[in-house]
Amino acid sequence: MRAPQIYRQNVFTAAAATETKTLDSEMQRCPTRVFEFITTGFSGTIDITGAVDLTQTQDNLVYLKLGVAAQATSAAQITFAADTGRYRYLVTDPRPHVSVVMTRSAGSITAYAIGYSEVLPPLGIKATASVFAAGDGTVALPSHTFTSDLDTGLYRIGANNIGIAANGAKVLDIATTGLGVTGTLSASGAVSTSSTASGAFYVGAISTPVFQVDASIASQVNGIRLTGRANGAGCDIAVQSSGSNDDLRLNALGTGRVNIGNVSTGGVILTGPGALATNATTGFTFFPTCAGTPSGVPSSIPTGGVAFVYDTTAHKIWMYDGGAWKSTAALT
Repeated sequence: MRAPQIYRQNVFTAAAATETKTLDSEMQRCPTRVFEFITTGFSGTIDITGAVDLTQTQDNLVYLKLGVAAQATSAAQITFAADTGRYRYLVTDPRPHVSVVMTRSAGSITAYAIGYSEVLPPLGIKATASVFAAGDGTVALPSHTFTSDLDTGLYRIGANNIGIAANGAKVLDIATTGLGVTGTLSASGAVSTSSTASGAFYVGAISTPVFQVDASIASQVNGIRLTGRANGAGCDIAVQSSGSNDDLRLNALGTGRVNIGNVSTGGVILTGPGALATNATTGFTFFPTCAGTPSGVPSSIPTGGVAFVYDTTAHKIWMYDGGAWKSTAALT
């Protein structure tokens, strides 16, 4: 013999407005239920309703009031008038899809439901031709859930669209158009993406991403693009803007530094587009300048590096070699 199953659900908690509450899935499966109502100056009505299936109109279930000398059954509403008290009602009708409809005009009411069942029959589930089918469910009450956590699980959002809920809120939206995540997406391992269209990973809109990692050379504006090259030929970092701001800025925070090139083995650093025409107006490399002989001592000089500046007054290039400033002759 199977041990009896007893479930409890808070239906209303000091509710002070008209409300309808559907019992959770475990409570729906219990053929015997006791409802307790605690009123505080409450005026209004209670309907305990249920239907054989969701397509039928709900009707009032027969209930039995407990704790009175002459117990009676009724299919009418339970009515309260400026009432303060505690009442229990027994409902033995086994129909599922039970709701408690509360209409309030004054005061507040708290309600609990306790369900009892020795056998829990499946609710709204069909198994045919090796297919296991359940109802759509909702984000607050998923159709595939857990007895210890009824507002967490899998439910149907719409056509070709399912969701995963946690604590009654959608955290994952899966559709033919892609995957939507509410909150932070984290991974302990590598994250890879590929597509026959572009093989791209975007942050922001695909047309104008804030950040893009792409195997293609597709042009985007107002964003950062990392483009991998074939056969281990390196990676391009492109920052494109439709405005007048910097197209690319490498900025070290605090006292950090920016390294360009291979730090350990060296390499070639090319600034600008390479060879320029004699009449070129763009593509130049710009040095920092000062008006006169530099006198400050550069800080945070990297090993093997020197600081340099162009003196616009004496037309000299100055370099600091770690001990003093030294210059070229005046340029003509």
